[in-house]
Amino acid sequence: MPDWKIHLVFGLLISIFWFNVFYFGNIHLNFLDEIIILILILLSSIFADVDLMKSKARNLFSLILALTISCVYLYFYRTTWYYAPFYFLILYFLFRYIPSKHRGILHSIKFSIVFSFLLVLLCYFFLGLDRFEFLLWFWIVFSSYNLHLLIDKF
Repeated sequence: MPDWKIHLVFGLLISIFWFNVFYFGNIHLNFLDEIIILILILLSSIFADVDLMKSKARNLFSLILALTISCVYLYFYRTTWYYAPFYFLILYFLFRYIPSKHRGILHSIKFSIVFSFLLVLLCYFFLGLDRFEFLLWFWIVFSSYNLHLLIDKF
């Protein structure tokens, strides 16, 4: 089973492929879009291992998810801000240490479609992508996630 470093290396390789597609296809992106696409590729290339208890991806995503939910709580409930650190700790340890089956649902094509769609949908709303960019970014995230699945098969 390849570790997270191998998946990141292949994520970088697929990013080189996609940036060549942009260059030779005369698709011009600004610098911020290129950075966001690179982050999405690297994120989706390691996300499938979140279900592995000892993975660095699980630790990172548990931290990000707990922090995000705590910030949303702070946004809506400013008067009780002192609960946010408590919620952060509970959520972090909950996400980090709940047992999960490795190579379960996260290692399926169906989940890769849902994951890619939801991730690009967030980008669509926050970055104001048009339909062409939405489809292009979907294929980018989908291909990098499925490259992870393909690497795990060998």
